[in-house]
Amino acid sequence: MKKKNIIVTVLLAVLAVSLVSAAVLNYYGRVFTTVEVEQSIELMGPEGWMTCAPGYEDCTMSDEVWEAAPGGERFCFKHQMRNRMSIEGTVNFETFYSPDGEGIDTAYLDIPATTTLVLENKDSEWAVIEDAIQATLTYDTVNPTFDYGLEVTGLAAETEYVLIYYADADPRFDSWGGDNPGALVATFTTDVSGAASEVGSVDLGLNLPDGADWNADPSDANYCDSDGYEHCNGAKFWVVPSADYDGTAVINWNPESFLFETDLGIYFDCDLGVPYYLTYMGFTEDITAGTTLDSGEEQDFLICHDFVQNILPGTYEIETRII
Repeated sequence: MKKKNIIVTVLLAVLAVSLVSAAVLNYYGRVFTTVEVEQSIELMGPEGWMTCAPGYEDCTMSDEVWEAAPGGERFCFKHQMRNRMSIEGTVNFETFYSPDGEGIDTAYLDIPATTTLVLENKDSEWAVIEDAIQATLTYDTVNPTFDYGLEVTGLAAETEYVLIYYADADPRFDSWGGDNPGALVATFTTDVSGAASEVGSVDLGLNLPDGADWNADPSDANYCDSDGYEHCNGAKFWVVPSADYDGTAVINWNPESFLFETDLGIYFDCDLGVPYYLTYMGFTEDITAGTTLDSGEEQDFLICHDFVQNILPGTYEIETRII
């Protein structure tokens, strides 16, 4: 009888140990994190930066050509996107056509945010004179207004000058004056050392170069060959004394007092359409295969559609998805 009691006691002890071992901790603590995530890459719309909601209606905008056009045309539209991330972001484009895109070629072009040009005094052979007389012009390449900064050194002291867009006529050495159409950008006065520093904004009401400008047509002008400029076509900017300018044109030829272009520029007025010729001047970069935006970077870009001349007449809808 005693042996049986001992056996029962041992079995109960083993059972008790098993029950305690099953009650283990699954974890030592819990941390809940709530993160509100916002859209990383955004497209600028008519009312500001657009955030996509399910269905994408809130981040969709339309480019429309209001007048019927023949085949063989190019249509371009300006847009802007930005990267809100703390790291760089890669963007690609998908294009869909209705009906199919036969006869249509779509390209995406990057536009530099700012343009910087150096203006110099030149000798009678149009060679730059190596001295301290010069100006540096920096401006926003795409903007509703022409926003610029101008630094000038070495000019006549305490003298009033003008910064102008000088547009050549044909023949340009006979019909000179720069009012084809040309534009007054700024008026400034140098200090006692002949220097000036100007920041301003002016509504030119023009894309630069204007289509009438002789320098806009590659069949007329080629400054890469004639002057060794980086850009063969574009807009000229000059600095001339106010006494030699009547508000519209240069009226006195005093080249020893002028600062001339050393390269050509381009400017897109956001309030105007994009004339096709501005996209062929070598200022834009093809980003059809995709582009990378640095953290915080805003990028202006063009969507351009080329239609072959024998395209079937009709109405075409083109959708671009930024992915």
